[in-house]
Amino acid sequence: RVRWAAGSEVYKRRAYDVLAEVCGLFEPAPAGPGVNEMAVWSVVHGYASLRHFTRGQSPQTGAPIPIEALLPHLTPRR
Repeated sequence: RVRWAAGSEVYKRRAYDVLAEVCGLFEPAPAGPGVNEMAVWSVVHGYASLRHFTRGQSPQTGAPIPIEALLPHLTPRR
């Protein structure tokens, strides 16, 4: 179980707020508002975990898979 330092909720909230602000530059996902940041957050955390456990390599080449290959397609707002 992860134990967060006292006051870390503020930092976690700020980090997510930055992510939501950046994702606000893109058109909302078809599933609705807030989905882009949930998708990006999930991919980034999953990618970091896989890389930590050396599971983020291409099965064909053994080279690391760039995170850009895994991110959902985001359309910039006009």
